[in-house]
Amino acid sequence: MTGYVALLRRDGAGIPWGAAILSRVVLGMSVVSVILLVRRSGYGYGTAGLAAAVSSFGTAAATPVWGRLIDRRGPARLLWWLGVGYLVGMVNLAVVVTVGAPIGLVLVSAAVAGMLFPPVSAVARVGWRRLYGIELRDRAFSLDGVTTELGFVTGPIMAAALVDLVAPWVAVVVAGLAMATSTVLFTRTDLVRGIAGTVATIRGGAVRVPAVRVLMLVFGLVGVGFGSLDVLAPAVAEANGRPALAGVLLAAFALGSAIGGLVYGSRSWPGTRHRRLHVLTTAMVGSLLAVTFVLDDLLWFGLVALVAGLVIAPSVVIIFALADDLAPSSVVTEALSWLNTAVTAGAATGAAVAGQFVEHVGIAQAVYAGAAVMAIASLVVARSRTTLDAEPVRA
Repeated sequence: MTGYVALLRRDGAGIPWGAAILSRVVLGMSVVSVILLVRRSGYGYGTAGLAAAVSSFGTAAATPVWGRLIDRRGPARLLWWLGVGYLVGMVNLAVVVTVGAPIGLVLVSAAVAGMLFPPVSAVARVGWRRLYGIELRDRAFSLDGVTTELGFVTGPIMAAALVDLVAPWVAVVVAGLAMATSTVLFTRTDLVRGIAGTVATIRGGAVRVPAVRVLMLVFGLVGVGFGSLDVLAPAVAEANGRPALAGVLLAAFALGSAIGGLVYGSRSWPGTRHRRLHVLTTAMVGSLLAVTFVLDDLLWFGLVALVAGLVIAPSVVIIFALADDLAPSSVVTEALSWLNTAVTAGAATGAAVAGQFVEHVGIAQAVYAGAAVMAIASLVVARSRTTLDAEPVRA
């Protein structure tokens, strides 16, 4: 753990890490706060879920665009405007929903707010290499992954608390205010100001880089598995008569991922990154299949979930590290943004498909479907050795 403490104590690291962590908390808050705001304002569950979905897809669609602009012009000014814009968008969404506006306007407002979400995470990942050098980059990425898990656990809890203790609209506005404040502070750091725009060297952007396309496909498929867990855990808890434990089961996956990320970043590992990623994606398949043997026992399900989570963060670290190495500097922010888009779209698809399987076929069959998608991801990695083992273009 001393190695991670040293990362946080590095000169100039405090505010960037604070902004990165808060952006993950806000991302976790935003989905739950939007759902609860819409639902408790008299709209149906369908509208609430759709509002959260269009907000997430708005973020996924816009992030690569912002990433490309950042690669060209630098991040400071654009992030500042997006931080302020996100606050305005969230306030507007709170007003529109609270006054009972038509569903169409609610969905448009949610989508616009999502599109304005600042890509702090992508810029921070670019900055970690600059701040720590290639030697400590993977360790920084591991800590980055742990903060992501913590954000997805604490964000929904904070949103639910604000909704219950104050008012639904307050949770939405607080999420916007927190993101705006942290983003503006982030733009004033030397880390962000030191990232300059570059002239494009690849026509068509990051998606023209073969390694980026492969990693997008792999991360999208892995995201399907991640998204299915958001449905499977509540379904298992409800099937066992303990629906209130759904959050605990999801937290078990997150805790396992955090532990795995900390262990992975604490030492050097044998083999190429391609080889490690293949092993980890294969292990994901096995861990999902293991879940099918404990669907009727919540204690064992939680323990298996904890073990299954161990491979999540290391896989994410490797995927981002490969993109950071193999994407030219003129498109690296866009490349990392596309990875965020891929996993977000995959997770949304996985949640939707898993929900249909659980409702119409069965929980075990939903797990098998998720494992099958993970197996495809592992196969793609296995067949992409030449692409992913290429010499880094950014030493």
